[in-house]
Amino acid sequence: MRIDRTSAQSTPGVRRSKDAGGSAPGEFDRSLQQAEGESSTGVAGGGAVDAAGALLALQEVPDAVAQRSKARQQGQRVLDRLEQLRFDLLEGRVPAETIERLSQEVDNAQARTDDPQLNDVLDEIRVRAHVELAKLGR
Repeated sequence: MRIDRTSAQSTPGVRRSKDAGGSAPGEFDRSLQQAEGESSTGVAGGGAVDAAGALLALQEVPDAVAQRSKARQQGQRVLDRLEQLRFDLLEGRVPAETIERLSQEVDNAQARTDDPQLNDVLDEIRVRAHVELAKLGR
């Protein structure tokens, strides 16, 4: 099959009539400037963010995960002291140093918590530790 050269088809040009609602030259520019002026006056610009100030503000916010982790570590220390005391009691000896460390750990834990049930348990442990220390003469 052979394709012969075809002639280019021309489309008739589009003409705008005078009564088609055209605007005067420069009117579009004026409407843009007017719209920009209205939008800029309606919105207040924000201030610059100080990076160092933002970092310091973030550091001041307490981190719940970090607080929970510290509380867990404190509770683990108290449990370790109780476990050591249990082993000492099973061996038939009651070292005053273990009871004193337990009392200190309980006081530290109690100062850092605001849970009333946990404070009740810590009070019972602290009272028992002081009773045992009084029996040993300390």
